[in-house]
Amino acid sequence: MKPLLPNKGRKQSKIILMEVDGVVTDSPAVTEIFNEYFRDVAVNEGTDRTIEDFADHRSVKLITEKGDTQSFSFSTVNENYLKNILDRLNPRKAVGCDSISQRLLCISAPAIAQPLTRLINHFITNSLEEQQYLSSF
Repeated sequence: MKPLLPNKGRKQSKIILMEVDGVVTDSPAVTEIFNEYFRDVAVNEGTDRTIEDFADHRSVKLITEKGDTQSFSFSTVNENYLKNILDRLNPRKAVGCDSISQRLLCISAPAIAQPLTRLINHFITNSLEEQQYLSSF
């Protein structure tokens, strides 16, 4: 039982798993179990569902009750708005999936705010034009 109990003040460096076959302490075996689990956990999630399966969901009903669900629009942003967002980022947070640290974004905010604002506005503007073009058919 002792390997399964938390250590007081000591950091446990080895992961121990309780599997159907028993206790697994071998690091490569633990790694393989985690890899298999996280690889397969979401493979079939939602693949056998259709839009109609969610029609009775609470959140879908609430959105429908609130009004027009067909209209959603983005508006362009200005440089000061984007600078304020970048300045308020917590530099102690971990990097995201883009591998860009928030600290780097905070430090570089004065240099990247203008080009980033242009890029965001370009995507918003082109998306609106594309939607208008597609809706004309």
